[in-house]
Amino acid sequence: MATPSKKEIAARAYKLWEQNGQPEGREDEFWHLAEQELLNEDKSSAHIPGMATIVQCNCGAEYKRTEDKFLVPHTGDAVCTVCGTALESWRESTHVPTYELIERPDRKPE
Repeated sequence: MATPSKKEIAARAYKLWEQNGQPEGREDEFWHLAEQELLNEDKSSAHIPGMATIVQCNCGAEYKRTEDKFLVPHTGDAVCTVCGTALESWRESTHVPTYELIERPDRKPE
C-alpha cells in the first residue's frame, strides 16, 4: 500500500479509538497512529494481520490465539474454560492475546 486513503485511515483510527476505550479529545493521535500503521504494514513482512496460533491446554482443549494491539498497556491472564489452568499471563503489554475455544477434550479433566 503506497498511500492509504482517508477512508482507510478513518476506519483504522476508529477501530483504535474503540479498542482504547473511546477517549475524548484524542482524534488527532488516533488518526496519526492509524496512518503510520497503514504505511508500515507493507514494510514489515514479519507482521501478518489476522494471524492465529492454535494452543492446546494439558487437558486437551484447543484454542485459537490472536492478538489485538492497544495504545494503553493492559495486564491480564487467560485461563482454560475447561479445566481452569492458566494459558498465559501478561503485564503492561500493548499486545493483548485473545483465546477462543475451538475444541473441547473428549473426556473431562481429572
